[in-house]
Amino acid sequence: MSFLRRRLADLDSLPTPVDSSMADLGTRAEVPESTSTIAPYHSNLAGVNQALNLAFVDALWWTLGIMAMIILVIRFGQIAWAQLRRV
Repeated sequence: MSFLRRRLADLDSLPTPVDSSMADLGTRAEVPESTSTIAPYHSNLAGVNQALNLAFVDALWWTLGIMAMIILVIRFGQIAWAQLRRV
């Protein structure tokens, strides 16, 4: 997901295809109510705090990057220490 789309994901005013298709329901025959339990979840992210979700994903990536840098510094230190002991 691009940086711009990630930052726009927490805006509530973004139009969705479901919103635009629901606008003309009054002109068509009424759609029967679904009894399926998946109905609230297949069309949009109702109930999902997308801003918090994206912040959590960013925090996980930063944690992974910091851990990789720590391991890299430790390995460089071990290589340098081994070179110093050879002399």
